Amino acid sequence: MAKFYSIFFIYILAGCGYGIETKPVSLDTFLNDNSSKVWLVKHKFVNGEKVSAGRSGFREVFIFYHSTKVIVQPLNSLGNAPNFQGYYELSTDNSKINFEMPKENWYFKIDSYGEHQIVLIGNGGVRKNEKLILIPLPDEF
Repeated sequence: MAKFYSIFFIYILAGCGYGIETKPVSLDTFLNDNSSKVWLVKHKFVNGEKVSAGRSGFREVFIFYHSTKVIVQPLNSLGNAPNFQGYYELSTDNSKINFEMPKENWYFKIDSYGEHQIVLIGNGGVRKNEKLILIPLPDEF
C-alpha cells in the first residue's frame, strides 16, 4: 500500500510541475449549468440591514438560462407570470453582472462565487443598495 501512495504522490508532483495549466471556471457555468438553474435568495440586505422574507416560499428566486434569459420572482409563484423577466450580461472577468429588465436595469458587482453560493452587491440602478446571497434551490427547505 505504501508503494501505491508513493507512486500516486509522484504523479501528483509530476502533474503540477510540468506545465499543466488549470483553467478558471466561468461563472456562467455555475449560473445555468449550461441549461437553466434556479438560485434562491438566501439572504437579502438593503443598506446593510437584513430584509429577507421569513418563510422560504416568499423568497425571491433567480432562474438563469443558458440563453442569458433571466426570470426573477417569489418562489411560491413559480409557474405564474414572472414579476421580472429579462436578460443578464456577465462581464468577461466575472466581476460584474447586469440585468436588463423591460422597465429597469440592475447592476451588481460579483463579490464571490462558487458552486454553492454567489454573493452580489448592488452597483447601480434600482437595486444599488442591495446585497444578495444566492444559493442553488435546495431539494428541501
